[in-house]
Amino acid sequence: AFYDCSSLAEINLVNVKTIGNRAFYNNTSLSSVVFSDTLSSIGEYGFYGCSSLKSITLPDSLKVVSSHLFNGSGLEHVELGRVNSIQQYAFNGCSSLKTVFFRGDYKQAEKIIISGNNERLEEASWSYEYVFYNFYDFGCFFMRFASSRLPVVLSF
Repeated sequence: AFYDCSSLAEINLVNVKTIGNRAFYNNTSLSSVVFSDTLSSIGEYGFYGCSSLKSITLPDSLKVVSSHLFNGSGLEHVELGRVNSIQQYAFNGCSSLKTVFFRGDYKQAEKIIISGNNERLEEASWSYEYVFYNFYDFGCFFMRFASSRLPVVLSF
């Protein structure tokens, strides 16, 4: 669709369910992508070589991060929804990747199957969501903990 496009800088993918293989391959100007929670799959090499893409937030509806998806991109921060699997080379070549936030607790993160050649992803600083329960009114709230900032209340 936008293979080797050098002029597209931002895209808002509302109500998109599937993104095909190599859809934004080598789109060197792409710096902002917004996904909706309807997204269920992104094909292989979807954002390969998107060197201007510094941060990405994947929706909870996306369960598999396809192979080579962000290979060679400029990602510095990734926010993972509740993925089950990260396929081989998905974050290979992301030499700037420093932080990963997973919307789930560390026990759920340990269950993610991370295939080979994703060393930078494994070396990045990970943070998780923690759930605290208030037994007096049976409510709960979520807090995000990261090594470089104070807890932030996400929702009640």
